[in-house]
Amino acid sequence: MRFTVIPHVHWDREWYFTQQKSTLYLLHDMDEVIDQLCQTNDLKYYLFDAQTSLIEDYLGFRPEREDQVRRLIGEGRLVTGPWYTQTDQMIIHGESIVRNLLYGTREAKAFGGCFYVGYAVDCFGQGAQMPQIYKGFGIDKVLFKRGIETSKIPFTEFEWRSDDGSQVFAYHCVDYMNFRNPSLDAKENAERLREIAGAYDSRSLSKEILLFNGFDQHPVRRDILNITAELNEKLESTVQIGRVEEVFDRIKERHTLPRYTGELTCGETSRVHKSIYSSRADIKRMNSRCENQLIRSAEPLQAIYYELTGRDERIFMTGLWKEMMKNAAHDSIGCCNSDLVNRQIMQRFSEVMDSLTEYENLTHRLVANQIPQEPFSLQVYNYLPYEREEEARFKLLSPYEEFSLADPAGRLAPVRVLRRENATQRVKKALAFSNGVNGRYDNFWEDCDHIYECEVSSTLSAPAMGYETYRVVEAKAQDAPGNRLENDFVRIDIDANGSLSIFDKTCNRQYSRMLVFEDQGDAGDSYDYSSVPDDTVLTSEWAQTGNFQVSGNTAGYELEMMIPRNLEQRRAGQMDQRMNIRVELTLQPNKPQCDFKVKVKNPGTDHRLRVKFPTGIKSRFSYADQTFGIIERPTSLEAAECWREKGWTEKPRCIEPMQSYVYLRDEKTAVGVITDSVKEYEIVGDGFDTIAYTLFRSFPKMGRADLEDRPGRASGKEWDTPDAMLIGEMEYTFSLCFAGKGPQVARYAAEYLTPLKIHQEIRFCGSFDEFILGAMEKKLPAVYSSFSVDDPDTQMSIYKLGEDHGTILRLYRLEDGNVDVKAEATKYECRLDETNDEKLEPLKLYKKNQIITIRMEK
Repeated sequence: MRFTVIPHVHWDREWYFTQQKSTLYLLHDMDEVIDQLCQTNDLKYYLFDAQTSLIEDYLGFRPEREDQVRRLIGEGRLVTGPWYTQTDQMIIHGESIVRNLLYGTREAKAFGGCFYVGYAVDCFGQGAQMPQIYKGFGIDKVLFKRGIETSKIPFTEFEWRSDDGSQVFAYHCVDYMNFRNPSLDAKENAERLREIAGAYDSRSLSKEILLFNGFDQHPVRRDILNITAELNEKLESTVQIGRVEEVFDRIKERHTLPRYTGELTCGETSRVHKSIYSSRADIKRMNSRCENQLIRSAEPLQAIYYELTGRDERIFMTGLWKEMMKNAAHDSIGCCNSDLVNRQIMQRFSEVMDSLTEYENLTHRLVANQIPQEPFSLQVYNYLPYEREEEARFKLLSPYEEFSLADPAGRLAPVRVLRRENATQRVKKALAFSNGVNGRYDNFWEDCDHIYECEVSSTLSAPAMGYETYRVVEAKAQDAPGNRLENDFVRIDIDANGSLSIFDKTCNRQYSRMLVFEDQGDAGDSYDYSSVPDDTVLTSEWAQTGNFQVSGNTAGYELEMMIPRNLEQRRAGQMDQRMNIRVELTLQPNKPQCDFKVKVKNPGTDHRLRVKFPTGIKSRFSYADQTFGIIERPTSLEAAECWREKGWTEKPRCIEPMQSYVYLRDEKTAVGVITDSVKEYEIVGDGFDTIAYTLFRSFPKMGRADLEDRPGRASGKEWDTPDAMLIGEMEYTFSLCFAGKGPQVARYAAEYLTPLKIHQEIRFCGSFDEFILGAMEKKLPAVYSSFSVDDPDTQMSIYKLGEDHGTILRLYRLEDGNVDVKAEATKYECRLDETNDEKLEPLKLYKKNQIITIRMEK
């Protein structure tokens, strides 16, 4: 055996303690680390958790020590990067992981040097695409703790691959704190090392053992040099302080390693908390909304406006991304925190959302004010890479009671008016507030007698990655459709108990008991759902229903389910709390897709609410989107029957994460659930034919010990977390679709998560907004398209400004094939870190789930 001591610390920016407390102790501990490194050259190396945000936090309060910090990082003695924060890999969007590494590697290099190891010692599982992501940043070595199943990966060293063939060296550390508290007695330390060697002996190919001298938020050990020297005298093995990279290079040079492809989410050797995906559903939902707005609209809008005007606001987006990445840390987004910390996380999300909304409002206004157009015109924005025709529901101002919308070619888009209000005086007063500032509305009063504020529905088209301008023209209003939820693809009937009967016309298949709400007991905590023995499962099939309403392609109704107040009442069979559920469903007019908005008024705790969709498709595997691609997962696990006997740390379960969708498929069709809220599902039912989508979990404790499905110690503090009970009203949105083949679900998901955005400048100006824009040159076109990629098997991840120059388009393939980007620009393929530009080859063959990053220079 060869032992290498790694002096380090794992530093959570927040957890059961706040970020403010963490920062104060960070200042104290990093002072000690820097002093120790400066006082002796013998301690050559200290790994400060591989996240540059800690250096940023420290220097924000210790600017006088910046030269020391830069010198130590430049010498390779104070080690930081490649992360900005120690991010989660399963819940957050793939673009967040990429941006985290992008900022982390760049900032580490700017400080003087970067730790090019995928260091993820405490993340709750490792994503299957991480080898490809790491390689996109020049990282070919990975160090992690959680997620191993030893029957599949018997050795601590292996080659880990993604579907595209990207490969990294992976080292599974059984424990990243195995030498955290060495004794002052050399004999005791020697015995401890023999125990550690025993834990690695059967699994280590190289007999290279990392001794992690450190722990969460622990100070540097000043005596580690003496301890190491004494151990060398006691043991036949070599014990020395060293670097992770040097150890890994030795292993790679001397050993041929086994290979593994796939995600690492097994809780055999260390807990991965596979139901943490739904802890604090309110925060998870806010994360999804912020990610979607940032990635799917704000950054594409910024890139479009840059192309039109040259305006560059990268720094603004960088600031918002950093706030998001503070929340993306594994404990933070896991929401396994104190209530106070979770409130601060929610506040960060709220601030990001507010900033994004106002950024979009302003940029839409800047575009509108530079287009020569009539006062009531509006822009329709499409942030997908192909031309779309979609139904949109929005508000506008009209000088006519009945009207249509006309595109620049004069084609009319009929409008259905859902609500109309005479707003003449209110709007004119608001416009008078800005009258004379830019001259746009100076003669408005003479031309317009009436102004109506309307809520409307209309099917509009917009070009790929761009916008189109519509005029409001007088025309007869569109007749309201009949009272059936039916289109060319599906027919939906609402049963008396609120469940749905759906007929898929394309494959001539009937589905019954769709959209059944299921309430189960949950004896778990902020980390894990845990089943209740002999639980009574409650469903909406026995609920009271009422207030059915159907109007056009939208229907609504209410459910009332009786549930227990808490775990004690559940065990006693007392169901005396009314849980009210309001369901609104909208059938899309031009696709086999139904969108749901569900409002739940939760009166109790210790339970989980899911909605179930029986597909009739008996499945050995489920299919869901992961970071940049689709992943196939088993719907059942053999180890679930014998995990206790094998001594696993937690029960293996098929509760799984998704980025936005999951589907089951057979040879005729695929049935998918899409979400922009909680990202958790499980396949249940006879033959595993039912998608169970989690709405929320309610629990009163941060941590609980000896759970039915997770024996032993509590994972977190056994503190009360009343906020986590989620008492009160919550709203969740998701969609159900029927597709000819599985990957088509990806397109429906993209359209659901990237709705057309409508901006009417006069409506904004007529709202008494106190910020007035001055006159601008009318130089922008009424219609604009940046580029197009119209291929169902090529999925767009993001379109944004490049970190250095140009714009960046990131795609990935759902099947093997090439990509065809139509753009009036020079196109280069580059790495995820936006370096190594090479001319894009138009006929290059890409593999399934391969990430393609393209820089475009216009």
